[in-house]
Amino acid sequence: MNQYPEGKKAEMLKALELSLGIVTTACKKVGIERRTHYNWLKNDPVYRASVNDVEEEAVDLSESKLFEKIMGVKVLVDKNNPESGAYQVPPSDRAIIFHLKAKGKKRGYNDRTEPVVQPKKLGLDLYEESVFEE
Repeated sequence: MNQYPEGKKAEMLKALELSLGIVTTACKKVGIERRTHYNWLKNDPVYRASVNDVEEEAVDLSESKLFEKIMGVKVLVDKNNPESGAYQVPPSDRAIIFHLKAKGKKRGYNDRTEPVVQPKKLGLDLYEESVFEE
């Protein structure tokens, strides 16, 4: 017989949602051991899918907060003029850079530099005709 009724799993899912997926915090709130949570994850595909949903919601929340940092928070100075806004919180350069490094890699926004191979160092002369002959 299972030590915890199905209601404990539902409580754990709610606690995970409230703790943004932090397992230790949720387990303490529900009164179960971490190992119980991981056993449920391993053995119950419905529970595992629900935990994955909670984790995705936490990522969505983080992304929405990141976009707030990227856009800044603007307040209207004159309600009749939508262009009269002033920033209550200005856009964050760090948030913009972070987003570009994470999502703009294909456009060259990354910290990594790709090694440049020097043909002469490999003993090749790419301009010799024999290199191009089949």
